[in-house]
Amino acid sequence: MTTLHNNMGSALSPYLQQHADNPVAWQEWNAGTLAFAREHDRPLFVSVGYSTCHWCHVMAADTFSSTAVADYLNEHFVPVKVDREERPDIDRYMMEFLVALSGQGGWPLNVFLSPDIKPIFALTYASVEPRYGMPGFVDILKKVHVHYEENRATLQEFPVQGADFRTQTQAEVPQLVERIHHAYDTEYGGFGSGQKFPPHTTLLFLLHTPEIDTDTQSQQVLRGTLDAMARGGLHDHLGGGFFRYCTDTQWTIPHFEKMLYDQALLLWNYSAAFQVLKEERYRRVARGIVACLERSFSVDSLLISAHDADTNHEEGVTYIWSDEELKAALSAPQLELAHSLFQLKPGGNFEGKHHLILQRFPEPGEEQQYAELTQALLEQRQRRPQPFADKKIVTSWNALAGCGLIAAYRYGVDDTALERADRLHAALKAAHYDQGRLLHSSLNGESTDFEFLDDYAAFAVFTSMLEEHHPGQHAELLGELVAGIERFRSERGWIGANNKDFIPIPENDYDSPVPSPGALAELALSRIHFQLGTQNQRRGTGYSRALIADFRNIVAMGDAGLRHEYKLTDNADFSQLPIYSICKHAEHNEYCFQGACRKLP
Repeated sequence: MTTLHNNMGSALSPYLQQHADNPVAWQEWNAGTLAFAREHDRPLFVSVGYSTCHWCHVMAADTFSSTAVADYLNEHFVPVKVDREERPDIDRYMMEFLVALSGQGGWPLNVFLSPDIKPIFALTYASVEPRYGMPGFVDILKKVHVHYEENRATLQEFPVQGADFRTQTQAEVPQLVERIHHAYDTEYGGFGSGQKFPPHTTLLFLLHTPEIDTDTQSQQVLRGTLDAMARGGLHDHLGGGFFRYCTDTQWTIPHFEKMLYDQALLLWNYSAAFQVLKEERYRRVARGIVACLERSFSVDSLLISAHDADTNHEEGVTYIWSDEELKAALSAPQLELAHSLFQLKPGGNFEGKHHLILQRFPEPGEEQQYAELTQALLEQRQRRPQPFADKKIVTSWNALAGCGLIAAYRYGVDDTALERADRLHAALKAAHYDQGRLLHSSLNGESTDFEFLDDYAAFAVFTSMLEEHHPGQHAELLGELVAGIERFRSERGWIGANNKDFIPIPENDYDSPVPSPGALAELALSRIHFQLGTQNQRRGTGYSRALIADFRNIVAMGDAGLRHEYKLTDNADFSQLPIYSICKHAEHNEYCFQGACRKLP
């Protein structure tokens, strides 16, 4: 019998590298692994996760470190490890099967497949020993193997459904806005009654609506949600930036991982919100995100992917404070101010310690003292052991961060942000773009060979926004990116990936949590055709579901004429324009909205 050996040590994914010491003979997903499975007639066991996933760490340390589990897996299956951030196409397929099978999803995502990629069974976390009403993992492996041997002839392919971007809801902007208002949590901000995630694209949609300057109810939703996130446990009050989500409806305790895409989209949101709502606290929050990117994510002008929630296998310990630690780090006046500003209750709010949450925003006269207080605590925190950093460079996330930086520059948050965006764009192009191909990710300068629609689309939007500040500088690249995006178009919609080792996956239109790749593509094409004056082959994007596909709805507003279009002889001052504006260099000044155009002085 041919023996497989664990080859995670040579992977370009930090998540895969974390499994290099497992006794499981992990393989990467590639043509060679699939050929081996077919040749030896072994089903695949595919385990999908990511480097900052807490339960992925637990399963690696528990289940996948068991020799009993490893022995059975290595003999009867081909074990495959997948980083969902490196292979979103595989993750999407496996997750849709899991949800169809069990009604819920999550990571680690474990799927059993036949050698010809027909799903057998799927589950999330499972322990070595029986737990939570589930059998031990070796028993699960045995049952799946028996089921496969007895039923292999009846296994069916699993079709992934995509969105037809030619279809649309009958709702128009007022109805979409009303649905968002109805779903708003009036008590705590945000949406829903359980775990709270930052609603990136829903807030962006409201900020882009034509009536936002006079729509007091939408302004209330924006202020209530932005304030709850900025004041609560989702926000890193010392280092700037935001954690992934809160485990409770009150925005109190987060899972402490920090993702680049959250920083990117929240920078965009808070910068735009400062422009629309004129609240100084939103500028301060946005500046904190810029500082977080510079301090914690920036490497050679590029931005790494994430920081783990765990430090030395304990969640959140880098970020929480005992009463004694606060007293040691702060002067008496600073400690008094801390008790005035933060919720420092007896016994703490997390594992007997304090995760810092503002009970009120600093008054204007307290700004300097607050900055000194947080700096003192940050300096002390930086002396502690730090969470693992995933240094993978992902194209689409870097591009979204570039969009956020441009927004920060346009709306008066940071005068240096455009220069930062220029450096990021140049570094990303040099690292990941070559002869018309835009590669998905890299680690330590070595790139993967995968191509995804979201990378082309996000990079095209980023490039298009820079073109508004540097007319003509990126025109050739924009034309190339249009050609790249069009390679992902199908008769019914968009295909998310062009990778030879996996089936094409049709794109959906929902935002999860980054903007839908298809909607990003539609936005990129709409912007670029306007800027370059080229013929637009797009059919237009119809409105979709509120709260789920809000980035598509931003694009649909533009297609319906609800976008402010400027042709200008000089560069635009975006601080004087509506949020939903697009500009191009021209020989005369002209403004268009809802199909009506007029010359400008």
